[in-house]
Amino acid sequence: MFLQADFDKAAEDVKKLKTKPTDDELKELYGLYKQSTVGDINIGIFRFSQ
Repeated sequence: MFLQADFDKAAEDVKKLKTKPTDDELKELYGLYKQSTVGDINIGIFRFSQ
């Protein structure tokens, strides 16, 4: 599986970072991780009404 190999390489590359990513970078990495392991969000938009 080609995508799995890409994911595994990216996961190893992240572990080799010399400095800690910023909070924004960590959020981006987490979002990419969740999308690759769970998939796209399949819930509706929440609307707050009064």
